[in-house]
Amino acid sequence: MFCISGNLSLLHTTFFPGLDLDLTDGEWELALINLTTYNSIPNDSLAPLLGFEQACLAENIWHMSSKPVAINNVNALRVECNLIRGSYTNGSEGHVLHEFTLSVPPGFKIIESPKNIIYLPVNTRNINEITLRFTDQNGKLINFRGETITVRLHLRRRLENGTNIQ
Repeated sequence: MFCISGNLSLLHTTFFPGLDLDLTDGEWELALINLTTYNSIPNDSLAPLLGFEQACLAENIWHMSSKPVAINNVNALRVECNLIRGSYTNGSEGHVLHEFTLSVPPGFKIIESPKNIIYLPVNTRNINEITLRFTDQNGKLINFRGETITVRLHLRRRLENGTNIQ
């Protein structure tokens, strides 16, 4: 079990000495167990929020935006991890460990504990570091405004016959 905390949308931790993974009995896999933080994701400025381009508009004239209102610009929160493989986004292989939609309004605590934990294959034999990135549906880093983010990960060995060792 790994527990990683920080207040940036890019969390990084190193191990010394590194953790050697024995591959003689099968591959290893990793899953997100829990993520907690606060929904303090900003909405940028008022114009894009209401669907307008950044421009000066004449007063006392009816203006209609060319884009839809975008109160929440984050549709999905992705947790990417440098240690895994086997996930795909729009047909391209990536490092997405978990993805979910925000179910709490701004200012409330995000507690994401997947009901169905999905383990993905580990892409290394030696773990010297773990890097987690938190992005939106477009791959853009999410600004958590300095709120603490805590993530728990579970590493386990996957045996060839389909059984697992915890």
